[in-house]
Amino acid sequence: MAESEPFLQTKAEDDDQGQDYGIPLHDTHIDDSALASIEAAVFRHDTRRASLTTWRGISERVQSKVRWLPSIEPPTATNIRQTLIEALPRYFRPRSLGNTSPPGPTAYLDALRGYAAWNVFLAHGYKDYHFWYKHQPILSALMAGEAMVALFFVISGYVLSYRLLVYTHNRSGDKLLSGLASSTFRRGMRLYGSTTVALFAAMIMVRLQLYDGGGKYPLHIDSLWSQLVDWTLTLFFFLNPFATEIHGYYTAEGLQNKYLGPMWTIPVELRGSMIIFIYIAATCRLRVYARVALTCVFIVTCYVWGALYVADFFMGLLLAELALLRRPERLQTAPSLPEHTTVQVRPRQSIASKCIWTAVFVVGLFLLGEPDAKTNALGIFGDWPWAILRSWIPSYLHWADKLSWYLGIGSFLLILGLEMYPTLQAPLRCGWSQYVGDLSFGIYALHVPLLVAIIGHWYEVDVRLAYGWDKGWGILPGAIIMHLAVFACADYFHRVDRRVVALGRWIQVKCFERWD
Repeated sequence: MAESEPFLQTKAEDDDQGQDYGIPLHDTHIDDSALASIEAAVFRHDTRRASLTTWRGISERVQSKVRWLPSIEPPTATNIRQTLIEALPRYFRPRSLGNTSPPGPTAYLDALRGYAAWNVFLAHGYKDYHFWYKHQPILSALMAGEAMVALFFVISGYVLSYRLLVYTHNRSGDKLLSGLASSTFRRGMRLYGSTTVALFAAMIMVRLQLYDGGGKYPLHIDSLWSQLVDWTLTLFFFLNPFATEIHGYYTAEGLQNKYLGPMWTIPVELRGSMIIFIYIAATCRLRVYARVALTCVFIVTCYVWGALYVADFFMGLLLAELALLRRPERLQTAPSLPEHTTVQVRPRQSIASKCIWTAVFVVGLFLLGEPDAKTNALGIFGDWPWAILRSWIPSYLHWADKLSWYLGIGSFLLILGLEMYPTLQAPLRCGWSQYVGDLSFGIYALHVPLLVAIIGHWYEVDVRLAYGWDKGWGILPGAIIMHLAVFACADYFHRVDRRVVALGRWIQVKCFERWD
């Protein structure tokens, strides 16, 4: 019987189909009203099936045309329940935090970037509190926001160059050209697309008077139209890749967006990315060790010139090059970041090798925990060795470059130790660490307005001071609430961020010509 004609079935057909609907019709007398009820039930069931089929068809057609949009399932009770569960932040669903597949050989970089973003959040929120570990060697790196920016730049240099270097090592000219074109075309959309979403969220909080930019600028404007115009103009000038205010590390004169201060790193990321792409295109025909030597020369030269952020990107490229030289089996599978492949079987390391690379890792942590510019003292070591190390920094450099002189070196040594002694990567490969890595952009982008709204405008005034709690244990409830809020917002931001990435790919597919 056709689904489109539920009323036209015969009595015999009713009998044959009755048990399909759980209705015992055989040898049973049914009056007209009962038969009408049965036919109505059949009609509702068939109509519902037709509606679900239509819904799925529309969803599939829309997604086939616009692939960056999420799939839309019909609103059944099961789907609604599943949707409500999935709407919760992932930390409420511990099973979703596990790795669905073995993390690849470079998956630890995602987690490292996530913990670096978390570190920046802690530094901005709690650096003024006198925690004892802030002034101890190595432990001081746990709240070093400036050091984490250097780590971001080195990781970016690694991530951006890794896949392109694989093609270079394999002498795959066509793939290298396609990879360079794709990376260069989508890099601006990747960075500024997600940044625009974060800036719009900040503007909404300004309109609600939950956030004021940290007090540096009067952001709230009474007129909504004037607010939108101000936000749009601020964004327009912030998007300028040729701005002369892009100096590298943070300075008061550097290019910033008044709605969200931490976004000053985005123009620097874009400029560093373009430098890496140009460098790979220019050196792709060099012999491997010639390119390694030239990269080292560029790093030293950038330090002398005071272009430390460029040196950080080149150090990331050098790390990717060394990783491929040490693990040539990665060239056979040609992995790409951030996609993961199965972990390769590694040869046994000698005890001496493990000790050396562990020491390199520890030295990297030590350098990342550099004390504040106001003092050379660091806990049990006193002013040693920072008084000596800082005396070696060239005096002609800008104060921001002096502050960051050792941070890039520390980031390089930290990742080098992790790369050369993979056992150290184990904590970064667990499900929770990979989850933190997924949230890295959201944590970094949204923590400042949330700190101002929750801690500055509410907790410190209406809770901690109102109840007379001191700055010891009194900050703990606020810190817990703050972490729940930041991770929840970062979780939702990550879902939007994935759509921004998919949108960039979709635009590329629509715009690029296919070269056979």
